[in-house]
Amino acid sequence: MDMNTTIVAAIEKQSAVASEVNRHVVSIRDITEVTSESASQNSAMSEELSRQ
Repeated sequence: MDMNTTIVAAIEKQSAVASEVNRHVVSIRDITEVTSESASQNSAMSEELSRQ
């Protein structure tokens, strides 16, 4: 392989890895939002139960 081919291959691999990391970060964000909503609901239910 010549230097240009090696560089292109490395750039393509880095791009693929960056895309995969981005997908994982989005998944983590989505899960965090759901977890936060669940925690808020649990808190509200706990307050309601403590009043009974």
